[in-house]
Amino acid sequence: MIECATPGSDKLCDLVKCCIRQQPEIKAMLMKEHGILTMVPDLKYVYYLADLVADAAKIAFIEALIT
Repeated sequence: MIECATPGSDKLCDLVKCCIRQQPEIKAMLMKEHGILTMVPDLKYVYYLADLVADAAKIAFIEALIT
């Protein structure tokens, strides 16, 4: 997860870059109070991955509510 920063700011850019440097194989990131950032070479795969991450988040949220 990437901490919150102003949208479009240098700080947010630096946070994303730092995350990528620490985990170069990363394909998806959750930006706190912003949403999902996916990075893959194919547009269809970007959509699929973002949809998959969003669905996983919904499942985790519902599971937390019922346990």
